[in-house]
Amino acid sequence: MKWNEAGVAVRFTAIFIGTYLILNALYGWWVESQYPKADSMTVAVARQCAATLRWSGYDAQISELPAQPSVHLMNPERTVLNVFEGCNGLNVMIVFVSFILATAKRWKVAAIFGVAGIMVIHLFNILRINLLYWLSMSTPNLFHYFHKYLFTATIYGVVFLLWAYWMTKLNGSDTGKS
Repeated sequence: MKWNEAGVAVRFTAIFIGTYLILNALYGWWVESQYPKADSMTVAVARQCAATLRWSGYDAQISELPAQPSVHLMNPERTVLNVFEGCNGLNVMIVFVSFILATAKRWKVAAIFGVAGIMVIHLFNILRINLLYWLSMSTPNLFHYFHKYLFTATIYGVVFLLWAYWMTKLNGSDTGKS
């Protein structure tokens, strides 16, 4: 490995890990500042899920308990899902943004793609939670498998595809570097 290649690897690693640690620390502080209630992003995600489920014909509502760090996504009979802090997608977005910043050659394109990628991740996360709601109601015995493995792999697969698109289509040229 040439010195220049080693420098690129060190730069990538430092920016990725530094960005991830800073954003994750800020995120952790922000979540803790709202404890014991659910953080506002988790509440917003649960509300958006309930709204899209109602749009799809389900009678979904949310219930926030003042001293509980989760939001209940309910139907009229019962709580179907508990939406916790880890369900809001922010940690996945932090990993995504850390990679984009660590590899960025053109900052304006990186900023635009970063925002667009966060929106894509958010939409897939809403879809993921809605599918978990449906799964919990229709086949609860499969819920754990889908939640823990398949849907987690799917959301990270979306992030990987975004990264691949970023690296092959948008970030390949040094022209316009700022």
